[in-house]
This record gives sequence, structure tokens and C-alpha cells, in this order.
Amino acid sequence: MKALNTTKYQKGTKHSTQKCGDVEILYQKEFKLTPKYLQLAIDGPPHNRIFTMGVLDKNGDIIARGTGKTKKEAEQEASRLALIYYDETFNVDSDSEIEL
Repeated sequence: MKALNTTKYQKGTKHSTQKCGDVEILYQKEFKLTPKYLQLAIDGPPHNRIFTMGVLDKNGDIIARGTGKTKKEAEQEASRLALIYYDETFNVDSDSEIEL
């Protein structure tokens, strides 16, 4: 597997909206699953909510958390952090199996 370029996924870049799709591609390719998101918290008054969403790994453990003013924004931030997590976790030697 080719190493992920995490600078491409920095918050606020034009590529940042692709994070959810990139996590989905990674999960499909490596685990044959669709990534699952879990709502962890909703804070603030109704007119100014802050959502916290988590990305679950294949075992159901939270691997990344993201916050945002919308659920989608929080999922995108969690996805960005999940890509960084997997980039640091995968063995990227092209001759070996990729394992978590």
C-alpha cells in the first residue's frame, strides 16, 4: 500500500472535503467494510451546537474523534484524523501484508 500523504489532509485545504470518501475507500480496500461513525457528544445551546463524532475501526473501537458545528463537519474532521492514524499504523512495506 502506498503511504498516505497526510499534508494533503490538513484542515482547511481544498482536499479536506475528500476525507470521508478517502476513509471509505481505505475501509473498502483493506477491510471490505464501510466505515462507521458514532455520535459521541452534542454540546452547546440549540442555536450553537458543537458535535463530536468518532470513527470506529473494524472491531468497533474509536480510532479518531472530530468536532464541528455540524455532524458532517465533525465526521470530516474525524475522517482526517483516522487517515493520519492509519498512515501511522499500517506497515507500508510493499512486500508484506498490511495489518493493524
